[in-house]
Amino acid sequence: MADDKDLSGLDWFKRNHAKYPNSAKIADLDSGFKSNVKAFTDALKAAGAKVTVSATLRNPKRAALMHWAFKVAKGKVKAAAVPKIAGVRITWDHGDDSKSVAAAAEMVGKSGFNIAFQPSLTSRHIQGKAIDMTITWSKSLTIKNRKGEDVTIDSAPTNGRNKELHKVGATYGVVKLVSDPPHWSTDGR
Repeated sequence: MADDKDLSGLDWFKRNHAKYPNSAKIADLDSGFKSNVKAFTDALKAAGAKVTVSATLRNPKRAALMHWAFKVAKGKVKAAAVPKIAGVRITWDHGDDSKSVAAAAEMVGKSGFNIAFQPSLTSRHIQGKAIDMTITWSKSLTIKNRKGEDVTIDSAPTNGRNKELHKVGATYGVVKLVSDPPHWSTDGR
């Protein structure tokens, strides 16, 4: 059995997750996508929308931790089968499947990574080609598309789930992943 301090779970998360930081800065995105996102978010703000960025560039070690924690927590893989993550000291297998699953669930939960969807090992976030942002406005929104044309959005919802807003974002090369509320990327994945 591994050293207890290496056992997965909320205690491990609290002690170690800061070693594998993500970014929430647009400046950290891949250069081509960064300019597209900057233009889109500038247009949103100029139109009166509120934009809150929660994630841009994801640390690949953090992505792997999130991926495997989710898989173990959901019973999609046994803790003993999780491959080693280079440069990360963590032991997923607690010697008992139910304890391993419970520990991974703590890491996935609200006090841990707060994961709602299966994290990818090949996420656009790792490549700097995705952004998670919350977009809101009240009443109608008149925003310029990439061509500089005004587009008025009067339909609900008045947030990043609005299909008309998705079309405007696409003109900037910022494509909405509809199944993941805050996620936009180069290709909608």
